[in-house]
Amino acid sequence: MKTLFRQLAVVSFALLSACQISACQTTVILPSSITMKWHETRTLEAANLEVRLDDVTDSRCPINAVCIWEGDGVASFSLKDLSTGQVQTVDLHTNQAVGSDSKTLAGFTVRMVELNPFPGTPNPPKLPEGYTATLTLSRAKQ
Repeated sequence: MKTLFRQLAVVSFALLSACQISACQTTVILPSSITMKWHETRTLEAANLEVRLDDVTDSRCPINAVCIWEGDGVASFSLKDLSTGQVQTVDLHTNQAVGSDSKTLAGFTVRMVELNPFPGTPNPPKLPEGYTATLTLSRAKQ
């Protein structure tokens, strides 16, 4: 029994170490949701896409403020179709009256569903380093 636990511990340690040394690749089950940090690149194997969060601008109305306009949070992404090498830069918006919250590429739709933190939260992060964007990935409707 102790041998089994030692073997599991060694395998677990090896897997965790490998993930820290290089970017770990995971299979994405569709539909899927991922949260990305600024300048993070993720490979979405199920869609054969690479996604990078390039920049964030945020003009949304802060929490507990009275605003005449709700504002807009914009996350700029690079989407790379790994089968063709084609790269598209796309801005995804929190306010759909200003711009789209999704982009379809290579038969898949990438949609931004959340941009955090919301302005006015305690201890706001530096812009854009402290922001995260949550995306969903799904097959595009034909």
